[in-house]
Amino acid sequence: MITVCQEHMKDGLNLLNVPHVEEITQQYLEHRCIFCNKLAKFELFYVKPMKISLSR
Repeated sequence: MITVCQEHMKDGLNLLNVPHVEEITQQYLEHRCIFCNKLAKFELFYVKPMKISLSR
């Protein structure tokens, strides 16, 4: 997963091949753009990690 600001969305899309795009929620507000270190607005990823419960 990479995080990008609005200005670097196109660069991020060019970096990953057919990524998924999701707007960053408040939970992830501390993430920074990998290109300019500004606060990121979007996360780009191939596959969202699955949440696995270890308790049965």
